[in-house]
Amino acid sequence: MKLGEKIVVTVSFLATVLGIAYIAFEVKKKKKTPDYQDLSAYDLHGKKIRLNNFQGKILVVDFWATWCVPCRDAALVVDKLYQKAPQDKFQFYGVNTDHNKTLKEISDAASDFGMNYETLLDSQLVLAKKWAVEGLPTLIVFNREGKIIYRQMGIRPEEYPLLLRRMQDWENE
Repeated sequence: MKLGEKIVVTVSFLATVLGIAYIAFEVKKKKKTPDYQDLSAYDLHGKKIRLNNFQGKILVVDFWATWCVPCRDAALVVDKLYQKAPQDKFQFYGVNTDHNKTLKEISDAASDFGMNYETLLDSQLVLAKKWAVEGLPTLIVFNREGKIIYRQMGIRPEEYPLLLRRMQDWENE
C-alpha cells in the first residue's frame, strides 16, 4: 500500500472512531437529561416546585382531576404506596389537571380522595402534554436520574400488591 493510500485509510479510520465516540457521548448526555428538566408547577399553597430538585429521588406522579371517579380509587392506592415508601428515597405528587376549580375545591377533593401526598396544579396541562398523559388517572414514575421508568393509566385497588412490589424494584433500579 502506498503512503497516500495509508494516509487515506488512517484518516478514514480516525474519522469513524471519532464519529462513534461523538455519537456515544451524545447518547450518554441525553440519558442524563431528566424527563422533567426545567419543569415546575405550583402546589396548593402557591409555592413553585421545581422538579429538577428531586433528581436523586424516585419521583412518583399521580395525574388526577376532581371530577374523575376512577381517580379516587387510584389515589387510595397511591397513598398506600406513599405511606410505605422511604421518604428519603421517594417523592410523591398528585398532579391536578382541573382548569375550572378553585384551590379550595381541589384541596377538598384531594382530602376526600384520601391523598396525604402533595398536589401540584397543571390547569394548562403543561406536564400532562410533556409526559403524554392520555387519560386519568395516570401514574408516572421517574428514576433517580429523572427518566420515566414506569407508566400506568388507571389504577385499581386490587393492583396495590403488584405496585408495592414494583416500588421495591424502582428503589433498587
